[in-house]
Amino acid sequence: MKEIDLISEWLDTARNDYIAAKHLFEDIRPRQIEIASYHCQQSVEKSLKAFLIFNGIDPPYTHNLEDLCSKCEESESGFSAFADSCVKLSPYATVTRYPKKADITEEEAAYAVEKAKEIFEFVYGLIPGLDEGLR
Repeated sequence: MKEIDLISEWLDTARNDYIAAKHLFEDIRPRQIEIASYHCQQSVEKSLKAFLIFNGIDPPYTHNLEDLCSKCEESESGFSAFADSCVKLSPYATVTRYPKKADITEEEAAYAVEKAKEIFEFVYGLIPGLDEGLR
């Protein structure tokens, strides 16, 4: 498999997680805040891992967005703008998977959806040779 194909697969999956999050948060009542937040975390994780692969770095087996963002920042300083967002979204990988363990507000979930899109699009814009973003 060509590297660009692998990167595309990671970003396709990141896009699908974002689409699921947006749909769960915006289109379903009651809003599915916890699972939408989980998919936001997953979208960001996969976007960051795609960027690492693009830079020839094997992505670590972790859900910690802060660590992944820091690794990405070593290759692209623009990731520093997302450090705080990654800290906020990182816990959604685990706390959202268990009953009544997450206490996420609608505002926090809206923030997660917004940041998942921003980070996906930022990563997407850094990698030449891809077909389409979130448009």
